[in-house]
Amino acid sequence: MPMPTSLAPGYVKFTYSGVLFPHHATIPVAPRGTPTPGIEPDVNLKDATHIPVSAAMDAFMDVIVPFFPTTVNFGLAEIHLVDAGTGEDTFIYAWNLGRLGTSLVARVAAEQLVWSFKTALGAPYKLYMMEAVEAVNQRNLPPYPAGVYKDLSDYVCGATSPVYGRSNSYPFVPVSRITKTNDTLRKQQGLA
Repeated sequence: MPMPTSLAPGYVKFTYSGVLFPHHATIPVAPRGTPTPGIEPDVNLKDATHIPVSAAMDAFMDVIVPFFPTTVNFGLAEIHLVDAGTGEDTFIYAWNLGRLGTSLVARVAAEQLVWSFKTALGAPYKLYMMEAVEAVNQRNLPPYPAGVYKDLSDYVCGATSPVYGRSNSYPFVPVSRITKTNDTLRKQQGLA
């Protein structure tokens, strides 16, 4: 099945529990070399080093889990390659993240949290979180105060980040953090 070529050269998709249905997050990454299906590949980090994809995503999850309550399970993760010309998707490897949220705050049903960044070449990168613990209708601009907001922003833009933005460049600078009610989730849950 073709994928958007903006996800080339690859992406990690992971699943986490939602109020009614599981959610899926897609994180663009740059696999190292030509990965072989069934064998865990390395991914390139912003500082030009590389590590196994499971280790890269485990470090990434360290800055994600504080935005979710302890009842949220982060499970299946898989890495795919995407052909830059055709969008052809190739499954490579899967594993279990085996992580739980760490916040003691209750999740907000139908909430959507969007982190926006710019890559070094000026393209946008957006990180979406669904039904986290954030109140809706917030807008924050950097610099973020010390704590979980700054930790996430610094990691995504930092040297050891595996997050690979569009146009063959990594996220370079944070732009904003916005929360809202996701209309699709609101309708699924029968909320007014």
